[in-house]
Amino acid sequence: MSTPQIIDALRKKLEQENLDGFIIPHGDAFRNEFLPPESKRLYYITGVDTSAGLGIILKDTAALFVDGRYKLAAKAEIDLELFSVFPLSYEDIQQYLKTHFKAGMKLGIDSWTVSVKEFEKLENISKLLNIHLMRITPNLIDLIWKDKPTPSPSQAFLWEDHYAGESTFSKRLRISDFLKKEKVDAFYISLPESLNWLLNIRGNDVPFTPLLLATGILYQDGHMEIFTNLQKIPSLFLKQFNPSVQFLEMDQLETSLIKISKSQQKIWYDPHHTPMAILDILNSTDVLLFPADDPCLLEKALKNPTEISGMRKAHQRDGYAIVQFLSWLETQELDQELSEIKAAQKLTSFRQHLPLYHSLSFEVISAVGSNGAIVHYHAKEGCDKILSSGKLYLVDSGAQYLDGTTDITRTVLLGKEALFPEAKEAFTRVLKGHIALASIKFPKGTTGHQLDILARQFLWEKGLNYAHGTGHGVGAFLSVHQAPPSISHRLSSLLPLEEGMIVSNEPGYYKENAFGIRIESLLLVVPSEWKEFYEFETLTLVPIDKKLILKELLTPAELNWLNLYHQRVFEKLSPELSFEEKEWLKNATEPL
Repeated sequence: MSTPQIIDALRKKLEQENLDGFIIPHGDAFRNEFLPPESKRLYYITGVDTSAGLGIILKDTAALFVDGRYKLAAKAEIDLELFSVFPLSYEDIQQYLKTHFKAGMKLGIDSWTVSVKEFEKLENISKLLNIHLMRITPNLIDLIWKDKPTPSPSQAFLWEDHYAGESTFSKRLRISDFLKKEKVDAFYISLPESLNWLLNIRGNDVPFTPLLLATGILYQDGHMEIFTNLQKIPSLFLKQFNPSVQFLEMDQLETSLIKISKSQQKIWYDPHHTPMAILDILNSTDVLLFPADDPCLLEKALKNPTEISGMRKAHQRDGYAIVQFLSWLETQELDQELSEIKAAQKLTSFRQHLPLYHSLSFEVISAVGSNGAIVHYHAKEGCDKILSSGKLYLVDSGAQYLDGTTDITRTVLLGKEALFPEAKEAFTRVLKGHIALASIKFPKGTTGHQLDILARQFLWEKGLNYAHGTGHGVGAFLSVHQAPPSISHRLSSLLPLEEGMIVSNEPGYYKENAFGIRIESLLLVVPSEWKEFYEFETLTLVPIDKKLILKELLTPAELNWLNLYHQRVFEKLSPELSFEEKEWLKNATEPL
């Protein structure tokens, strides 16, 4: 069906259900950034593939709410005759409902697709506007989705201890200690990433993140019940984990939760990630509730020595692929047949041949010229641009290796034509912010919120800025965007950075309809030479395009940082490169 036909079909369902509107969040019951095809309801209804968004379909109007990264992409991809596009904020959602809804009207939502906290915020808005927020099961989108994909039958697999650096038994005892400390009997694990980390297992249930989709209950004594599709569990697991871990079908989850309540036990759940539908089940019983942050989140953010070693090796390996790609790119005919998609495919081919490669960690962003201004641009067949001389080319990509996860962005000048000064100055100011963050030493207890200004300050001097955060956490053969570590101007970035955390460093500048600039490397938090201080080690090993730098804007200290970084890149990567690639890298890393 076309998008207008899908909207019409949903509106007919609204009439049948006696509803005036329906909310479609991006998420599903598992709360992942990347979704399996059968869970991409928001994409199905809007045609916009976003990792952060929410749709509202009313009887005579519709809206899509997206964050700043997707604003331009959404407006370019969506049918603006059907949808209005707004920033993703509860204030904007409230204003939209206030404008289009009358008191007493009914607004439906699938309570499996929103967390407890998200539901509470929507419920507060509904109460303010005297709207009835109704839990609807099954999801109305599923009822009209005639060609809905079937779930993948892919098998889960063990992530060996020599990659993990710690056994699942040790991890479970560690998390169980949190339960004992809080006098809690069981912990409901809503996030598959937490569960996969805890058990040292991985899967292929979602694109780009090696996850088995499952939830679980960890008991105070360390034993677990895992709820998933048992067809995905190899017999090896039953031998490996028995008797301490029991694998059950998803439909047995409610039975286990009710069983806990009958013994008057207290259960821990994370309201930021647990679906509202789970809390509804718990509230229907006599179980004692302990709402608190998932204790696995911080533990998996603090990488152990084995994980850190693996991440260093993965980034060196990944650096080979990027250098091979950039070296190859310089030999290609521009303004001919090389498109954004073909370039992305070539980059992926260099990675696929590397040892321990598993998959990409997200879809390659391959953006030429004005497309670079779309922060999360994705080229589409038949609509992608040709790589042209004199244009900026932004490529943001990453990979999943068995020993680590990578994420890197470089912006390069295509060809040898002179670039207009505005873009070179913007690039240099982005670079200065990148260097300022990469080279800072900071006292223990410092938050990402406090560090964010370091990356923005030189853009602010000229009244420039970027709408996204400066840095996100990164997993070890897990999510490329891993909470809770972050570096951001938002107040959600109040967690102190600690030794072993890995975060991105990605300031940028985006001029609509002209160009986009982003420089991204991953940083590891390590002890500084000064007691009670930390600093960053840059894990990413890829040169920064010197053709885009206005040398006169760099201080001696910044110039020294860049030259030392390039020296390190050459020393680490050159031994494994071909003669031609080594020559390219030598030129790319020669001191400024």
